[in-house]
Amino acid sequence: MTSIRKLELGCGAATAVLGLILPFRVNGMHTFDLFRSFPSLLEDTLIFSICPGLVVALGAYMHAVMQKSWGRVLLWIAGIFYVILSPLVFLSDAYHAGWSKALPGLTPAALAIVTLVLSRNTFP
Repeated sequence: MTSIRKLELGCGAATAVLGLILPFRVNGMHTFDLFRSFPSLLEDTLIFSICPGLVVALGAYMHAVMQKSWGRVLLWIAGIFYVILSPLVFLSDAYHAGWSKALPGLTPAALAIVTLVLSRNTFP
């Protein structure tokens, strides 16, 4: 596996990890209480943060390691969804929690963009 493929896989995995961690950045451990009180918040977190990150990681794995072309399709669909959605979530978090807690919300989108750019290279 080339170094570009390794970087693509690493950025995809980092996108998934940040997609799992960042929903807790505003409220910390109180997020679980909010999920119990407002089940729709859990659904929104799954749809808008966790699932796209996991699909980006899956697409990066399928494209970089298994060299399947449909992995690129998964990667592009979830990556574009993440890139379009992240500024909206960022503005919402900035309004409710302040800029300092909202700024890390853009890092998964940045990593998704890097993964998308790296996936454009053809297979060796």
